[in-house]
Parts: sequence; C-alpha cells; structure tokens
Amino acid sequence: MVDKEDTERGAAATAAREQQQQQHEQQQQQHEQQQQQHQQQQQQQHQQQQEQQHYVQQQMQQQQQRQEQQQQHSSSSSNSNSNRSSTHPAAAAQQQQQQQQQRNSNNNNAATITTTTTTTTTTTTAATAAAAAAGAAAGGLLYVGLGFHHCNLFDFSL
Repeated sequence: MVDKEDTERGAAATAAREQQQQQHEQQQQQHEQQQQQHQQQQQQQHQQQQEQQHYVQQQMQQQQQRQEQQQQHSSSSSNSNSNRSSTHPAAAAQQQQQQQQQRNSNNNNAATITTTTTTTTTTTTAATAAAAAAGAAAGGLLYVGLGFHHCNLFDFSL
C-alpha cells in the first residue's frame, strides 16, 4: 500500500515538474518573440526617420536652388530696370520699395516641417531640427509630408 502511494506521489511530482518546465519554455519563447518584435519596430522607426531626413534634405536643397534662381532673376531684372528708371526718379523709388518689401517678406517666412510615422512613437532628430533652422534662415516656406511645396516669390508647386 505504501509503495503504491509513493509511486503515485512520485508520478504526480514528475508530472508537475514537466508542466512547470513546459510553462517556463513557453515564457522564454514569448519573451524572445517580444524582443524580436521590439527590434523590428526599432528598425522600422530608424528606417522611417532616415527616409524622412533624406526627403527633408532634398526639399531644402530644391527650395534653396529655387531661391537662388529667383534671386538671380530678381537681380538681373532689377539691373535692366535700373537703366530705364534712372531717368524716372518715381519709377526708381517704386522699384526700390518693391524690392524692400520682397526682402522683408523673405525674412518673415519660417520653415514648417511636419513628419508623421505609422509606428507608436515619433522622434524628432537633431538633423530634422537643423534642416528646419536652415529653411528658416533661407527665408523659405516648406510643407513636407502633405505633398505641397510653395515658394513665396513665384509658384513652384510640385
């Protein structure tokens, strides 16, 4: 009788140990899966941030090129107009006033950069902030992420 009870207790203890071992292995597998998912999310976020930074840099370069072209156009047109208006003081004064208003308008613009991500967290990096500051210093107006780009001198919608 004692042997039978000991055998049953031993079998129950063995079954309990096996069940605990299985639960432990399942917990380890779940933990590994969570770590893999977390790494994938981080990689996706990093890739999205790099793509956004690249896109912002491209837009800022295009904006700067457009502004340089506009400044060249503006200076060449003001040079040709100054020859004609030199004999007309009123026309020269009006041209100077228009140029000053344009410079004031350029100085008052700010760069606005909006970025969105589909993941749970969004990080604004120093490079994005630097690109925004460069845009503000250049005097341009730029909306990124909405597919609309506008320059304040002429309409260069993409």
